Amino acid sequence: MAVYKRGKIWYVDSYKDGKRVRRKAGFTKKQAELLELKIKTNQLNSVSNVYLEDKMIVEEAINGFFETKLINYTPKGKRAYKTKLTFFLEFTDEIGLRYIEQVTTELIDKYKNYRKINKRTGQENTNATINNDLAVLSKFFDYCINRNYITSNPILKSGYLKRLHRN
Repeated sequence: MAVYKRGKIWYVDSYKDGKRVRRKAGFTKKQAELLELKIKTNQLNSVSNVYLEDKMIVEEAINGFFETKLINYTPKGKRAYKTKLTFFLEFTDEIGLRYIEQVTTELIDKYKNYRKINKRTGQENTNATINNDLAVLSKFFDYCINRNYITSNPILKSGYLKRLHRN
């Protein structure tokens, strides 16, 4: 097993079934060393074929997404992402969902219904607005897959809403 840095990113190399596996660990050596320790522990325990992190809290995952993925975004882009992910965080708080791995396709369908009415204005959101929210969530879930918090993107299974054309 090896911990190394390329550019600004730290990586961990390990071997699984005789094949080399490279994994992004983050921006610090400490993150890489922690990931290496988790991989070693999982290999020793041989619990599963997929290395899943310990249960990740939704809010912590969102904060990690902001810290790592939105670095090069404009302030306006960061604000848009933050707003859309805040809606999702409010939804998870309302239904009592705490961990990111508890998010399912059915929950995403409930979230679509939750977003039909804008909580701030009381007006109905268009399907395009909800689809924009889902696109941001899809990027967030892709980040969670890359970090091994979850194994699949629930947005892809749920799908987007049909866009309605105005007359």
